[in-house]
Amino acid sequence: MSKILFIKCSPRPLSNSSCLADCAAKAAAEAGADTVTVCDSAAGMLPDGFAAFAAKAAAQAGVPLGVYCSDRVGLAAASAVLAAKDCAACVKTAVGGQTVPLDVFASVLKDLGAGYGLSS
Repeated sequence: MSKILFIKCSPRPLSNSSCLADCAAKAAAEAGADTVTVCDSAAGMLPDGFAAFAAKAAAQAGVPLGVYCSDRVGLAAASAVLAAKDCAACVKTAVGGQTVPLDVFASVLKDLGAGYGLSS
């Protein structure tokens, strides 16, 4: 049975959230989690900030990292692509809803993915 942990942190202040995510990711891996997912469900981070946040959690976890990004401000696909380029093994997408739009993410992978080492 797979063990998955979702880490959901408010991005304000980012330094505290990042520390919390690092600690939670490490603790989850030590407890046997197979995958750790970090979330920006408030759409409170810009894409580069979220990618850095995810990379720090991934470094601590030592297990595959997933990401969930809210599209409330239209930046979910950009956040997800940067995180995937740097550290994320999977991205939560959807048709409709407020997460990474599947059609947009698929288009980015198809048109630009190879140049960034990404594939579906």
